[in-house]
Amino acid sequence: MLSICIPVYNQYVGKLVNKLHRQALEMDMPAELLLLDDGSDEAIKHQNRSLESLPLVKYEELPENVGRSRIRNLLAKRSSYQYLLFIDCDMEVPSGEFLKNYIPHMQENQVVCGGHRYSEIPPEHPEFLHWLVGTCREVRPAEKRSQRPYHSFMTSNFMIDKRLIHQTGFREELNGYGHEDTLLGYALKKAGIPVTHIDNPLFHMGLEPATTFLDKTSESMNNLWRSYRLTGKDPVYARMVTILETYLTLRKWGLAFIFRNASVLLAKPAERHLKGSQPKLRVFDLYKLCKLCRAAR
Repeated sequence: MLSICIPVYNQYVGKLVNKLHRQALEMDMPAELLLLDDGSDEAIKHQNRSLESLPLVKYEELPENVGRSRIRNLLAKRSSYQYLLFIDCDMEVPSGEFLKNYIPHMQENQVVCGGHRYSEIPPEHPEFLHWLVGTCREVRPAEKRSQRPYHSFMTSNFMIDKRLIHQTGFREELNGYGHEDTLLGYALKKAGIPVTHIDNPLFHMGLEPATTFLDKTSESMNNLWRSYRLTGKDPVYARMVTILETYLTLRKWGLAFIFRNASVLLAKPAERHLKGSQPKLRVFDLYKLCKLCRAAR
């Protein structure tokens, strides 16, 4: 009845899968764990192949990287059961009741987001920036997330009725890193499909050094602008993403070109600051806005 779908990319998932497998065996319902490798390095694939020995695990390797949207659509197509639980490969299960907490929400036409957390202990530099942004910008209790249920939609830990994922799906036109989850949230909103938020978080373990994190942030701003164009520049979508709404407001007031020109000078100093040992969130927000201005140029 439950297909646990994990897209894998350059991450050993043994700890995550073993915990989920034990919990799945304890549930009084059919379950499977689908692991689909998206072109990882050979050493990582060699490690993860051993998980095929677990009775509920189905492991498969794609011959090449197909991207964050398409691999999730492929997992949905390969799944056997009605309810799909999507989990990112760099997550960790903190609770022995994690899967059981989803059972009361297994209802037709349901989308349920469990949320995620970061360690309360900040890491050392250079991973501190990623932890700071994640902790202060992403982590919200269910009560807070429910106030803007589509705005808070993330694909790292959510359950969906299989028929809905086929109805909405991930937009495969969006390549690269970032905002495939925003587009899915938008599709659910446009279709009038309710999203329920619960407090059933996973721990986000995949912290990256500031240089890598900023590179991905820059790519995500390019993808944000591409995703906005894929919606036909729908104002509904713009209101779902604060930084996009901010940029469009600047453009409406005729200030975008001034800020875009200034961003050439601001981006590098902001980047140097963010790679330092005491980064500030306001500088990070400015950095993102600079990148979005250039992406929309």
